[in-house]
Amino acid sequence: MGETQKMIARLLALLLILALPCICHAGIVPSSYPADIIVLPNDGQKPILELIQTAAESVWICSYELSDKKIISSLCTARQCGVDVRIMLEGKPYGSSTVNTESAKKLIEAGIAFSWSNPQFTITNANYIIIDHRKLILLTLDLTEESLTQYCGYGIFIGDPKVVRETEAVFIADWQKNEYAPTCPCMIISPDNSRQRLLELIANAKKKIW
Repeated sequence: MGETQKMIARLLALLLILALPCICHAGIVPSSYPADIIVLPNDGQKPILELIQTAAESVWICSYELSDKKIISSLCTARQCGVDVRIMLEGKPYGSSTVNTESAKKLIEAGIAFSWSNPQFTITNANYIIIDHRKLILLTLDLTEESLTQYCGYGIFIGDPKVVRETEAVFIADWQKNEYAPTCPCMIISPDNSRQRLLELIANAKKKIW
């Protein structure tokens, strides 16, 4: 098995934990995306930048940290083109990092709508991007240059309308600082149903758990 195949196998195994129910129901359409999966650090920022550049209506991002200069520049350009850009970041990242505060200032100055994550959670460590209310990227790493160019991580593009709508509903609830009850049975959302769904996945395994 070549290195590429090994990395893809590792990605699929990891997504059993992160988003297997999403993948089982997702309609991934290669023609609509720069790639089906992102393998980091190999792919770097390029697939994310390409997708942001395709946005015609909206770019909504939730991330633990955002500091990558190329991504911030791309978001500012999208806003200048009239795209609805909304960014939600963790307000208290580990180690009292000021990265998000600095990025928030740049984004707000560019006219981008900004919000800190929902304070009802100790930490919001979700990393995802919703494009035009139709396309979704789930990421295992945050949007810093270091994460995207040096760390091992993965991302997957999802086009299933149910998954996109549910993720967008979660985003809106956190943006408005409201509680949210998951409605889509095909998704694992922490802390709401994650423990129960993961235990079910493990209990229903027939051959392998990687």
